[in-house]
Amino acid sequence: MRLTLFTLTSPGHPHSRLSAPVIVDVLWAAAAPADRIEHISARSAPRHIDIGIYTRRTPQQDLDAPAAEDVVRRALASAPLLRGWTLSTGQE
Repeated sequence: MRLTLFTLTSPGHPHSRLSAPVIVDVLWAAAAPADRIEHISARSAPRHIDIGIYTRRTPQQDLDAPAAEDVVRRALASAPLLRGWTLSTGQE
């Protein structure tokens, strides 16, 4: 498995906070079977969310590294709950 870490930030109100289980549900809704997601975790704080996404390894692992990031970007683009949030970091 491959772990990719992300941080989302919100320019909104300093006390804006989303619950971690809701964030995980939103990310799972944005995932497709081809993304090979195994597990998603999230930790929420005011104006920032830390996310960890585990993906299954494949023979083309080096060619398909952006799968986890694609899930996060799709969630940001499609989930009204994440409107205004931005992807500020991502690392493997």
